[in-house]
Amino acid sequence: MHINDYGYTLSATRNTKTDRQLRMKIISILFILSIQYLALSQSKKETQDWIKEKIEVFAYSNDAANFGHEYEVSFTENEMRLYTSYISDYDHPNPIIFIYLIPVKDLSTVIFEEKTNTTWMIISTSANNKSIVKKNEGNNSIEYVDHVNLIFYKSVNESDMKNRLIKAFKNLVKVHGGIVVEEKF
Repeated sequence: MHINDYGYTLSATRNTKTDRQLRMKIISILFILSIQYLALSQSKKETQDWIKEKIEVFAYSNDAANFGHEYEVSFTENEMRLYTSYISDYDHPNPIIFIYLIPVKDLSTVIFEEKTNTTWMIISTSANNKSIVKKNEGNNSIEYVDHVNLIFYKSVNESDMKNRLIKAFKNLVKVHGGIVVEEKF
């Protein structure tokens, strides 16, 4: 044992009781922090239910012009199923129904575009990854696409709903085992 330049005693042996106490404190703190994180995080089901509700509530339609979109959302273990129904007296008097099978962990971006009377939400997979299955119920055709457009009422712009939807989709990707890449700037 010797005294260093700062007046502290240095020892080659460690006090194992103190080390154990320190390790227990660190483990306790990490345990408490992880419980707090889990308590604040939304579960997979809570996130799915919230997204489903918002998409179905904000779907745009114009009853006066007999024009609109209806959405129905459901989830399986690995994908989001989006049933879309489009009707327009102008060019499609019978509903056109598409079913999108969206692999959740492949989602990369959710953005919003403002249009004249509506707000569009665009859900996309990573660049050049056409992993979304688009089925046309009318002619039974199938194609693979890299994005889905959803048309919403302008009221989606209230209560910070757009940012909340983006945050919910990020959480959805995480709870499905996907990786969320944050924007750097």
